[in-house]
Amino acid sequence: MGVTSILDKMRKARLRWFGHVKRRWHDARLKEMNMYAKQRSCVLNEDRLSGLPDDILIHILSLLPLKDAVKGICNASRRFHKLWPFIHTLNFDQCMFPEHDCDYYLEAGRPDYDKRFVHSVRHVLLRGKSPTNHKFCLKFHFRLSYSFWQRTSNSTGICQYYDFLRSEKRMANEIGTWIQFALNKNLEVLDLSFSEHGTVGPQALYDLPNCVLSSPHLVELRMTHCTINAKKKSKLKSLKTLYLNNVVLMDQSMDYILSGCPMLEELTLQLCYGHIRVVLLNSNLKTLKLDIGWFRQRIRVSCPTLLSLDMSGAVEVLDIANVASIAEVSVNCNLIFDFDVYKDYQGIKTFLQTFTGAKTLNLCSWFALNTLSWTHPYEFDADEYWNMVDSPVQCLTHHLKKVVVAGHVMKKQVIQFLEYLFEHFVVLEEMKIFAEKQK
Repeated sequence: MGVTSILDKMRKARLRWFGHVKRRWHDARLKEMNMYAKQRSCVLNEDRLSGLPDDILIHILSLLPLKDAVKGICNASRRFHKLWPFIHTLNFDQCMFPEHDCDYYLEAGRPDYDKRFVHSVRHVLLRGKSPTNHKFCLKFHFRLSYSFWQRTSNSTGICQYYDFLRSEKRMANEIGTWIQFALNKNLEVLDLSFSEHGTVGPQALYDLPNCVLSSPHLVELRMTHCTINAKKKSKLKSLKTLYLNNVVLMDQSMDYILSGCPMLEELTLQLCYGHIRVVLLNSNLKTLKLDIGWFRQRIRVSCPTLLSLDMSGAVEVLDIANVASIAEVSVNCNLIFDFDVYKDYQGIKTFLQTFTGAKTLNLCSWFALNTLSWTHPYEFDADEYWNMVDSPVQCLTHHLKKVVVAGHVMKKQVIQFLEYLFEHFVVLEEMKIFAEKQK
């Protein structure tokens, strides 16, 4: 056998070996890819939720919108269907209800409620099995119109009047049972928002049940468009956050509420009406937000632990004292509807002099001033004011460390103000200037 034939056989054997190795590698790779595809398919089709404990599933359901927790997911599994009655967060929002027409109820001149929504609330509450409730939220079109219906001389009009009266009272009583149901389960967060579509005034709003002010487990209480008529000291010993929006406070209700909230840390009063006093001498209140609104009833504030005050509206109606601990003040002054502008400015001056220890002062964050019309005779030259100031402002030489200016920074008055700051500041560490965007 020649050398050539031996080399030829060796080459063929080597090729056969490489071909065999290549086929084995290809088969192994194909097998691996098929196995990966099967595993991926199993993962995609696997119901991992079903393997979770009931407590975790109930917590997940409680985070979902109620209509999804009750209908969408629950229909996919019998196990979910058995678990949803144990959810501890109940959020009933009539505007989010399927096919609900808010405009229809806005224009309705009579007591008219979405019966489907009411039936849904009843169904969920009747099926509820959770021993405790973390949160109960109700946003509902509730309008009391019977007080404003004119009795007519004909019998038909009188009968219609009393029909509306009975309908509204029945609905008010049922809402009270819903609230009581939630409170009986050691409720921590209560959020009640009734539609502002009703006529403005105490007689047009929902009367808050007294049981709400006697719930020792409430940590957060939020109420919008209702009337509070407290007759005795509240028992809200765990309450930390109180938010009142368009609430009518009858007689001494504010005093009764605050006297029973030793743990209160944050209080918001937005466009509320009535006798308002925030007097907390021994409390934990840290943040107070006030929006006075149109009716300028006087408001008294006395709280030695207060750290932050956010004030909107006419400051001259605010009697404030014993607030030496305040570190941050925000003032959003509404001068558009005032008739005595100079008097308002004097009120602002007196108001600001109260906060000698404040470290942060925010002015006019409520609106951007585009047009100012001064109609009162008063010798004041805004263009040259800062050039005429002789003595430096005390805070520039001792305390002021940060200044933020935003908006119309190219105005002559603003530039002069900035020049004055640069000439007189001593301890200033930081200044931020935000110009309005060019159109």
